[in-house]
Amino acid sequence: MIVAETWSMYDNFNRSWRSLLWPESSFIEDLVAACELKSGTRMLDVGCGTGSLLKRAAYDEPGALLYGVEPTPDALNLARRRLGGSGERVRLLEGCGQSLPFENNSFDVIALTMVLDELGLATRHQVLAETRRVLATGGHVLVADWSAAWPAWLALAAAPARVLAQAAGIGPDPPDDRGPGYELESAGFSQPRLVQRFVALSGDVELWKAGKG
Repeated sequence: MIVAETWSMYDNFNRSWRSLLWPESSFIEDLVAACELKSGTRMLDVGCGTGSLLKRAAYDEPGALLYGVEPTPDALNLARRRLGGSGERVRLLEGCGQSLPFENNSFDVIALTMVLDELGLATRHQVLAETRRVLATGGHVLVADWSAAWPAWLALAAAPARVLAQAAGIGPDPPDDRGPGYELESAGFSQPRLVQRFVALSGDVELWKAGKG
């Protein structure tokens, strides 16, 4: 199966069945609300995937200046199609969070949604450092990701695969036991706080917010 077909199946899965395990539509709405977008707000979605967050942001605040960065070309193409007529207000770029193609202090709001959990510790630190670099003073970052406290049934089911992956040197490192707040503070962000926790059968998703003083 080619990569484009895989991404298309993933996108369809997200939009149709994933809500049974994770209420994505509600989560996206609350995340956009937490961004506090206004006309002229410059927002960046790091790892924008197929564009769900940006589409909602464009709908909620037509005057916002929206950007998305995604390393996978096929996902980016799906995002372009999904955004459709919003294209003039949303700029999508191919790139990775470790080396964002923007100048210092470029954005008022930066979102990282379901991104950091997929990365190793060293890469997460790089992504957070780059995020802080391009975030304007007085702006804020929003990090949404799986809670380290998985439901017992899911942790038990996933344990063998995680152990094998770590032994083989593949897959992400486990999250820092001190949590996202510690990682955000260590990266130089100010006043990291847990804004909301979303509970679903597949596990909790935590939304963290921090500033740049």
